This record gives sequence, structure tokens and C-alpha cells, in this order.
Amino acid sequence: LISRLIGRQNFEKKGANQGGDGGGSIDATRLRDNFKYLAYWNPNIVTDKQGKAHFSVKLPDNLTGWRVIVLAVDKKDKMGVGVTKFRTNQKTIIKSVLPNQVSVKDRFQAGFTVYNRTDKKRTLETIILLSNNKKKIDEKHMQITIEPYGRKNVYLPVEAKKKGMLFFDVTARDGIGSDRALAKLQVHENRPVDTMANFGTTKGDASEEVLFPKDTLDGTAKVSVALSSSVIGNVDGALKYIRDYPYWCWEQRLSKGVGAAYFKQLQAYLKDEIVWDDAKTLTQKMIDDVSSFQAPNGGMCFWLPQNRYVSPYLSAYTALEFAWLQKQGYKIPQRVVNRLNSYLQELLEQDNFPDYYSQESRNSLRSVVLNALAQQNEIDAGDVMRFYRYYDSMSLFAKTQYLSAMLKVAKNKKKEKVQAFHKLLNYASQSASKYQFVENQSSIYWFMLGSPMRNNCAALSTMLEAKEDKDLTKLVGDIPPKLVRTITQERGHKDHWENTQENTICMRALVDYAKVYEGEKVAMDVKVDLDNQTLGSVKFATKDATTKELSTHVSSAMFGKKSTLKIHKEGSGRLYYTAKISYASKAKLDHKVNSGIAIAREYYIKRNGVFEPLSHHAHIKQGDVIKVELYIDADAEKNYVVVEDPVAGGLEPINLALATSSAVDAADSKTNRAQDSWYWRYKDDLIGYGEYYGGFYHKELRHDSARFYADYLSPGHYYLSYTLQAIASGEFQVMPVVAQEMYDEDVYGRSEAASFTIDAQ
Repeated sequence: LISRLIGRQNFEKKGANQGGDGGGSIDATRLRDNFKYLAYWNPNIVTDKQGKAHFSVKLPDNLTGWRVIVLAVDKKDKMGVGVTKFRTNQKTIIKSVLPNQVSVKDRFQAGFTVYNRTDKKRTLETIILLSNNKKKIDEKHMQITIEPYGRKNVYLPVEAKKKGMLFFDVTARDGIGSDRALAKLQVHENRPVDTMANFGTTKGDASEEVLFPKDTLDGTAKVSVALSSSVIGNVDGALKYIRDYPYWCWEQRLSKGVGAAYFKQLQAYLKDEIVWDDAKTLTQKMIDDVSSFQAPNGGMCFWLPQNRYVSPYLSAYTALEFAWLQKQGYKIPQRVVNRLNSYLQELLEQDNFPDYYSQESRNSLRSVVLNALAQQNEIDAGDVMRFYRYYDSMSLFAKTQYLSAMLKVAKNKKKEKVQAFHKLLNYASQSASKYQFVENQSSIYWFMLGSPMRNNCAALSTMLEAKEDKDLTKLVGDIPPKLVRTITQERGHKDHWENTQENTICMRALVDYAKVYEGEKVAMDVKVDLDNQTLGSVKFATKDATTKELSTHVSSAMFGKKSTLKIHKEGSGRLYYTAKISYASKAKLDHKVNSGIAIAREYYIKRNGVFEPLSHHAHIKQGDVIKVELYIDADAEKNYVVVEDPVAGGLEPINLALATSSAVDAADSKTNRAQDSWYWRYKDDLIGYGEYYGGFYHKELRHDSARFYADYLSPGHYYLSYTLQAIASGEFQVMPVVAQEMYDEDVYGRSEAASFTIDAQ
């Protein structure tokens, strides 16, 4: 006779597969491997004369279902089987009702529920022991009386004094039965981390001063340096896009031919698998087709070469690209060039524009014409300066073209050049490592194929020209490397830039940058020191925008004292670095921070089916439902943004996608928003969660926070929302909500802090 008692918990420990009905099923291989152990639980038993046998097994302390399988075999190998089930219960049970997590300075009631699972009224001695796993912090003894099959909550008042883990050891016993429960609770630091950064580039050694504030919280200070041998990256997709583009109007043919020319100059930055077989011949083929798209008046057309279909902007864009190709050695038919230049000259002298061109857009278009003709020496300083009085009304893209024309043929106009340069910088938004130009551009510029990224790429080319001008060199400073980083990173979240022309202009800017900044072969060794401490060293042998990071934590001895971060470089090539310090401050969190992103948080409480405004320092009770509304204002394009909203320890996020959340579903509830809510300020322009590609589209509801993610944010106003429920009593701090670029932590926004006092039901 072989008898087997199979329990879910036993076979979890011994390697059996769990069944779905409270019992377990045996894995044959594991059973064989653990035969010796299993034989201990399954001894051979011989029946008595009545065919009965008895055995006993001590069950583990679990509330679970069990299955008993009995196999019987006689001496003639005849077999029988019997199966039965039973459940085990405990007479005394303890369950935790702790908050999910708490922050430093939170005060709360650490709760535990004691169950009496018998039919008798019982009085149990209950002990709650609190420790930090090394030292006892508090202890509470109490006698509690519980009715048959009843329960009672017991509490220990706790103040979370420092970051770490709290451990609870709870016992309840009488003469009938006992139970013991172990629980732990994470205490988070209630200080957000600030990040400060400085971007630099060098061909030799470099250094940065490091200074942590005196009130830095011990254990939070960190210094890091991100190093790379190039800032040009993410161009593979753009070249693939142009290479495989299926349409063939003149603008697209021109952009494709110019892109093929760029391909040869950017190969050092491309992955090996990027192949463009006809790149060597495609550019000249495009040039040979130009007469098929040139109208009799000399202007260029997208499809049919007729005067009524001429596009003034396409004509100017063609002249710009032809001027660049001529400098690369390509031969443009002179008759085509002469007729095109003649048409462009007329645009400067006459108002020969389509009716939909406003005066502002005409002057903006003329700036592109001026730059195209200046590159061919077809105009002089007088022609350019004649339009200087219209500079303020030109678009951002037009300003870059006009300044470029000035730098070619009006170099002696120092005062006007400096003024024009500063007015261009009025559109700039920058952080330690990124730089971008932002314009609220009218939709009237659709016919000029305008876009924010084209503006930035055109600005980069102009900045590189300005860097070579003796009157503007100092003003340019480190703008080009930062601007390149913005351009390539913005392209990195998708396969290409927005359209064929944008791809072409951006690649030209990168080619121009590579010539000025990254013409040297890369072969360098880099070591980084913080005062006398070495953070580490790295080697670079190729041009690569991928960063390598070195970091170290800093002790309190450095707080309030200046230190020096030293970067030692040996070998050839340009080095790029982003030096960062991060720390948490002891200062009060009663003010907002806008370091490239603005964010606000509003709370609402559900009363009689309607959400009413709630103070940031509110008094509520267990069971209350709270709605959180987050408003994010991006003044410029942002990449890889995360919004993290910490949750108070006594609150818990509600996942409205779950059926169990229907009782507190806030989706259809009315919200009476406060008069000063951001909602009323941006009501008509708010972009909600998942509304379109490029906004926030992924969220995580955790015990400690709600997180929302976006790969890319265009300039605009964004709205996010989720709900909470009060689950534990006490006084809880809430850290500010933070919106931050994940790869540029110094681009962030932060709200003020909050707090909740939650009363027991």
C-alpha cells in the first residue's frame, strides 16, 4: 500500500507544479529527483485484517485546500485508488492593514486585524513589536476580546523619523490558539532630487566647479559625467526615409538628390547596414531633370511647369540647394540658373506673389531669396540692407536666412548684424545641455513647408556661419553643440524628420557642423577626477553619440565647499561632456520650480457624486475618493518625458480599468473646478492622455506613485488625471509632482508639496 498526501504549500517547496483547485499536481521528473524526501512523507503502510490502515502528517500553518490520494496494490498487482479533499483553518489569524508606504515625518496608525475563527468568545494577549531590523523602536501589549467568528483591529501609533525599512512583529495568543505575523513598511525620503548640469565640449582638458548647498540632505549627493565623442546621431532613419521616399514632385526629387550628396559626407556617423547603391549618380540625375519642372518665367513648379503653378518658396529653396551643390562640384545648367535667378530678382523688386501671401510672408520669403542669391554673389550689401527694416516682422526661419545673407555680403554692417543676432536669440529656450528655438508660427506658412525642427536646423547652419564672423564669434559661444544635441535627440524618437525638405535642411546643418567641429579623427583616452578622487576612465576610437557615464556619491564633508571636476583628455578628436550634480535639499517645498517645464497639481474630493476642490493640506477620512488633476505646460519641444506624482502613504491609486473599481469610478462624475484652476486657463487647448501620437500614452499606477510617459511633446498644454482612495489613518506628507526629461534631468518642473490628515472611519 502506498499513500500520498499532497498539499499546495508542500509541493511548492518540493518543486511540484501547482494545481488550480487548492490542491497540487505532481511533476514526474521532480518527483523522481526528490524521491528520498517524498518517501519520508509517503511511507509504505500495510493494512490490518479489515483492510484498514492509518497514518498521520503534521500540516504546515497555512489556510489552504488539500487533496489526499490513496493508491492500494495487492500481492497480485491489482490496484485501487481513492481521492478526497479537505481544508485547513486557523483558530487565530492576524492580517496587516498598514499603509502601502510612508514618507519621513509621516505619523500614522500601524494597524493589524486579529480574527477569532472559533465559535467561542475569546480574550487574546496581543503584542506589536516595531524595529528597524537592528534595534527595537517601540512595543505595545494589550488584551483584546473578540466575539465568535469576529475580528478586531489593533493599532500602534508610529512616526517615521528617517528613511529606511520598518519591521513589525505581531503576535496574538490565548489557551486555544495563536498566530504571528511579520510585516515590513518602506519609509521614503520626502525630499525630491534636484539636478544641475553643465554641457561642454573640448579638444583638450576641461574642468567644472562643483558646489553642493550647505543644506543638502546627507546621502543624496551625487556627481556624474556623461562623455561622448560626437553629438551627431540618429541620422540613419532620415537617410533611409529620403532614400526610399516613393513620390517624385520637384521638391521631393530635389531633396532626394541633395540627400544622396549628404549621404557620402555623413557615412562616418552611419551604421554599417545603411546602403544607398545609387547615391553617387542620383544627385546628377536630379539635376538633369530640373528643366522639366521650370516654368517659362523661370520659377519652379511641384509638378506641371506652367507659370500659374509656380511656387515662390520652392523656387527660392531650389536656388539655395543648387548653390550648395555647385560648391560641392556638381554642374547645374547655366540656362536654368540664369532663368531662376531672374525670377527671384523680380520677387525682390516687385510684388509678384500669389494672393494668399501676406505682406509679412512676402518679406519672409524674400529673406530666403536674399540668402540664395547671396550664395551666388548675385546681390550686394545694398540689396540685403534694403530689407533690414522688415526684419522684425519676418518669421524665425526667415530671420535665419536673412542673417545668413548678411554674413555673406554685408559683413561690414556690425551694428545691424549684432542686432539681428540678438533678435534671433529672443526665440531661444535652453538648458544646461540643450538649446532650441521656439516660435508661435502662423498657419499661413504652410506653403513654405514651415516646421519647428526646420527652424532649428536652419538656425544651426546660421550659427555656424556666425561663429566664423569676428563680430559674432563670442556671442555664438557653445550654442552649436547644444543645438545639434537637440536636433538629433528630437529625431531619435521616430524614424525621420517630418518631411523631405526638413530632412534635407537638417542633414545639411549636421554636415556643416561636422566640418567645423568634428573633422578630426577620433582616438582619445579620457580620465575624470573630483578633486583627488578618480571617478574612472574611458576610451573613444570612433565618432559616436552614445554616452559613457562616470559617477560617484559625495559625503557631507563637501557640502558648502567648492570642489573641482577635472576632465583629462589625451589623443585626437573632440570630446563632449555633461557634468551633473544631483541632491535633495532640506529646504521647505512650498514653491514651484520651472526649469523648462511647468506643472501644477490639483486635488478634488467626491461629495454626493460630484468632485469638489480640495486644499493641498486637506483633512479627509478613510474611504474618501480623491481625484488628482495634473497640468503640464511645455514651452518648447520635449523628449522622453516622465511625470511622476508621489502618492501619500494613506492613499491608494484606483485602477479604473478593473471591474472591482466600478463603485468608485470617477469617469462620469462631474468636477466643479476651482476658479483659479489651470483647466479654465487652457480649456480649449488642453491635450489629454492618449489623444494623439506624441503626447502622454503610457501610465503606471503604483502604490507609491502614478507615472505617465511621453516619447515626445510638442509645445502645448497637457492634462492628466487619476483617482485615489483613502485606506489608512494618519498624517501623511506628499512630495511635489515632477515632470522631467528622462535623459536630461535638468529639464524639469515641480509643483509645491502637499499633505493629508486622514481620520479613521
